[in-house]
Amino acid sequence: MIRKFIYFSIIFFSVEYIIAQEIKYGYHDKQGRAKSFQKINDQNLENNNIDSNFSEYIDSKFSSSFIADDTIKISVLLPFYVARNDTLVKYWLSNDEDTNQIYKKSVISIDFIDGIIMAVDSLKSLGFNIQLFVFDTENNSDTVKQILKNKKFKSSDIVFGPLFSANFKLVRNFFRGDNDKILINPLSKNYDLLSKNTYFLTPTFKQSLDSLFISLKSYEFRDNLYIISFADEKFNNIYYSFEKKLSNIYSNIQNIKYDNLQQIDKKSFRFLKDTHNVIFILSENKSFVKKVVSFCGASDSTISLFGTEIISKIPELNIHTLMRLNTHIPVSNFFDSSDSLNVNFLESFEDKFYKKINNHSLMSFRSIMYFCKPDSELLDFRNMIPNRKGHINTDIQIRKYKDFRLFSLD
Repeated sequence: MIRKFIYFSIIFFSVEYIIAQEIKYGYHDKQGRAKSFQKINDQNLENNNIDSNFSEYIDSKFSSSFIADDTIKISVLLPFYVARNDTLVKYWLSNDEDTNQIYKKSVISIDFIDGIIMAVDSLKSLGFNIQLFVFDTENNSDTVKQILKNKKFKSSDIVFGPLFSANFKLVRNFFRGDNDKILINPLSKNYDLLSKNTYFLTPTFKQSLDSLFISLKSYEFRDNLYIISFADEKFNNIYYSFEKKLSNIYSNIQNIKYDNLQQIDKKSFRFLKDTHNVIFILSENKSFVKKVVSFCGASDSTISLFGTEIISKIPELNIHTLMRLNTHIPVSNFFDSSDSLNVNFLESFEDKFYKKINNHSLMSFRSIMYFCKPDSELLDFRNMIPNRKGHINTDIQIRKYKDFRLFSLD
């Protein structure tokens, strides 16, 4: 049996000191108690077996194992706010309150590290040698500047984070001349942060609309076409470009713009015809989108609805309504939770972390798998911004609501 090594160096960094310690926040056992995330050594890694469902998923999705000669070093820079959690725990203890909770701003970082740990486990099963260094940035630029001096950080092949632009810019500038480094920014759409070695996991809003536009070319819409937009919108320039493209294809399309939410009522939808209507909602404003979709759903007219990905992120929207409206949206980083192998993966994640996986954990898992094993084809990076260096994920699919989930149009 070939021995596979993975080392986890959990390093929490503050301006004053460096310490190696346990993460005591965000992981829970089956009884709901906070569980320590301990530093893992060679001995207990040998007994850290991956369950059969997870192995089946990895074998299918990422093909055969191999033995890596070199060690891949990954640094994770996220705002865990460890000190803040320590303070809160002391407060809860002194006031006889429940200590099995975490500081709310720590949650997103824990979601990301969950996915990264899952990816490292997967890479371990494929024969990779990994060193993982985790730093608490505290969302503090002085802390990040100190991390830049750390030898382990400097030796990293892959850097995940920081999340916030000012802190990511410090890391980007530090490694600006080193094209062998891979700098991953999971959330940003700020083009100013792009450089040769930076990778954005979140597609731009323009990319989403462009994907939607390409898919629309296959439809033969004739009458009753409407663009509904909101005057107070930060993407107005992008919307205008999209509206112009639609008008070039559908000369009879009508533009309906609301200046405020109060204008949206039953009377304002009298433009709908008794025959089939096609509505394009161009907005990222959740309140506006929710109100427009709700009134469309209350209408007796037949409607096909096209919108942005924001629709999928408004939990108040009734999925029955979205299905009845034949709703189409561009979806980035899509994960089919109904696929049998993906179900195995989801179950393995729940067994490991005692919670359901979310988009942040999926995003970090897929990115680490992709950059450590590029033939996994989980993501699709391209240089999408003219006259700018850097790479943006273009993994966008147009999907529609059907049978209580998002279906591919293929």
